[in-house]
Amino acid sequence: MPWRWWITSRAGPQKEQPKKREENYSSAPRKPYILCCCPPSDDDEDKPIFKKNNERHCTDVCCCLLLFFMVVVMVVIAVYSLIHGDIKRIIYPTDYLGQFCGLTPGVTDLTKGFFPRLDKDIQTFLPLFLSSPYAVVSFRPYTLCVQECPRAFSLANPQAFGGPSYPGADHNRTAPIFYNLRATETVHRFCLPTTKLETAGSRVVCGQPACDNEMLFERLDPRGIPHPNCTVGVNRIMSHPHVVTAWVVTEATRPFCDMLVHESTNQQFLPDGGDDPATQKYEGLFAANVAVAHAFIEDLIVAREQVLVTGLLLPLILALSWFILLYFFAGLIIILAIVLFFCCMLAACIWLYGEAGLYTLDALDGCARSLHNCTISTFAASGNGNVQSSYLAVAVVCNVILVAYVLCLCCWRHQISRTIAIVRECTAVFRAVPLLFLCPFIVMFWYAAMSVYLFGIGGYIITQGAAVWDHLTGLMSSQLGKNSTLDESRADFVSNAADSLVSRLSGLSTEAQVAVLLTIHVVGFVWSIFLIHACYYTTIAGTVARWFFASKRDDKPKSFGFGCGVISVSAWCVFYRHLGSMAFGSLVMTIMWFVQAVLHYLDKHTKNQQAANPVLRVVIKCSRCLVWMLYKSIEALNEFGYIFIAIEGCSLCLACRSVFQLLERKGAQVGTNKMVGGILSLIISFSIPSLCAVICFAWVTIEHGDVMPLWPAVAVFASAFLIASGVTEILRCSIDTIFVAAFLDLDAHGEPLYMSDRLMRGFGLPSQSSNEERKKLNVPHGVTCRRRRPTTGVTRAGPETYSADDTRDGRVSHSPHALRVTSL
Repeated sequence: MPWRWWITSRAGPQKEQPKKREENYSSAPRKPYILCCCPPSDDDEDKPIFKKNNERHCTDVCCCLLLFFMVVVMVVIAVYSLIHGDIKRIIYPTDYLGQFCGLTPGVTDLTKGFFPRLDKDIQTFLPLFLSSPYAVVSFRPYTLCVQECPRAFSLANPQAFGGPSYPGADHNRTAPIFYNLRATETVHRFCLPTTKLETAGSRVVCGQPACDNEMLFERLDPRGIPHPNCTVGVNRIMSHPHVVTAWVVTEATRPFCDMLVHESTNQQFLPDGGDDPATQKYEGLFAANVAVAHAFIEDLIVAREQVLVTGLLLPLILALSWFILLYFFAGLIIILAIVLFFCCMLAACIWLYGEAGLYTLDALDGCARSLHNCTISTFAASGNGNVQSSYLAVAVVCNVILVAYVLCLCCWRHQISRTIAIVRECTAVFRAVPLLFLCPFIVMFWYAAMSVYLFGIGGYIITQGAAVWDHLTGLMSSQLGKNSTLDESRADFVSNAADSLVSRLSGLSTEAQVAVLLTIHVVGFVWSIFLIHACYYTTIAGTVARWFFASKRDDKPKSFGFGCGVISVSAWCVFYRHLGSMAFGSLVMTIMWFVQAVLHYLDKHTKNQQAANPVLRVVIKCSRCLVWMLYKSIEALNEFGYIFIAIEGCSLCLACRSVFQLLERKGAQVGTNKMVGGILSLIISFSIPSLCAVICFAWVTIEHGDVMPLWPAVAVFASAFLIASGVTEILRCSIDTIFVAAFLDLDAHGEPLYMSDRLMRGFGLPSQSSNEERKKLNVPHGVTCRRRRPTTGVTRAGPETYSADDTRDGRVSHSPHALRVTSL
């Protein structure tokens, strides 16, 4: 027999193998479940790792109460805003008399809203704009209803608007009259100013030869041509008054000019007092942004077919192609991605050091020519010292990250091989449950629905009159009284809290009340977005976990069809059993987001104080940095907690405890998975939108020559980026879920029961074929098997090793007491 097994045990007496543990180490204790709606059973022995839906219990019910209270508050605010708000103020232009253009009798034929003194209105409200983020709520420019938007300006025959003849105006000649001084553009129902300038005239000017050149006179005098008029006095060039040697070209003098220049002059007519630089700046920005938005919408409507195909269908096809490539070439793609990321970071460091002035191109060229005598002076480049210092600080940070990245690659090379195996396993998940590719569309639908709610109800909030908080109290009490899911004591508690809150806010001004309502509305929206993401992430984790634990390693793999059933069951489990945990995690993220928003507001509105006080600037910047790092840490902790909830059915606190235990034991592997998953996500998330945008740009250029293809390409890039980001988020969630499931499988059973042969080989564990040979030879646990060639006469380790003690941590045995087999 060419191969022969030589088996020896470890040195020393064999220890008795511990009894296999079927329950999960993090499933006890059960005390936090006393608030659940479904009390747990007393029998916690022999529980499987993955809990079925009928074995789970409601988790974090107290957070369900908070979520219910927030929903009630949002519903009450929405109902109140729908009653007292007036969305017609947004849909229809409202003139200075409160009439709706195109709707109110008397102005039904005047459907457009014209701003005759927008410059003065902006100048008046400019301090308010710069001081408060809610200034847009109270901004009401002077508006007149007109039938058609003024297209051009005529000084000889100007258009008059307003005055005593305006519908609804006072006829005692006190109503002001306005004249149109600039062209406007129709956007929805509004006449907005454009940045177009009126052409004042053009002429041809000669630069060479000079107007006083004697040789020019010698050529003109014999022909009886008059001397040209120099650019002085009335002929001067307004933008270059110092140029006095040029001359105005006529038909007779054109052949004698060596350098012809066409001069075009534009003029702009401004109202009295409208020449303020700040006013012109903000009005110009306003008009330019409105024009860009208008062109963007029109181009999208024309190229809608190309946008839909390349923005929705093509990203899915490209994402599927990426996963096919990962299925066959996961190792090669991951290694190339790691090398590419290293090269990009190295190039970024070199560029940043160059911008910081640590070297110049001339110095580098000299170094290349003379390597033995190469010195580069510090800050050799000229420029602003503060800017160079900023570049230097960023370059140092980038350099530190690059060094840490290289050290991690060196230390985590074995973990990278396991991550490659996990990525291959993720592609098997997508092959078994192909409907996972459509999950991003579901979450995008919910995001879009919440966005419609945000802007729709927000429009009613900012258009309501004086807020009557007594109405809010009545609505909230009625909503709580109609709900039968709360008992009497809880309903009284919530009702008393709502009454106390409303009574404290009833004394505020109208603007303050609108600001408070709008703040609560936005915070509720953000909480809802985080809640949707938490439910989505836990559903994906539950789907992957159900696929992983569906069949044992020796059993035939279970078929899931297209995956609609398993995804639906996972989503229902999240909604029915773990909605409280989702609300808990999303509430924590909302609080961190709110803290970030407050710090951003303070940073923005204390620029002058920070310039005068460096200590204040350092405190605010460091606070923002620390809060951001805490935000990202809690986000990662929540994501792993959602995975443990999807597998074990525990509360979020117990899940976080399990996450900390996982980080303590397998922190290096977790970091490797995050690093590789992040790099793959970065490459996929930008390669798919870039290719879709290029294809859309070319397609629109061919099909619609009169449409600017840039805006459809931008829309396609944004849509494809959202879809690609959703798919890559599923990939990252699958990587972490499979790793956690494999970790729990190894921890609970010693020899894994659910890991596939491919995943076990990636983890350095014996596959099913080697286990069958072990059973034939009666190899006990704790014995290391090495495959040897009996004819070579040298010791040579084979590829398969196994130790029960070491595989509990997912590592291959490298014990010095393991048997070393010699040849015959």
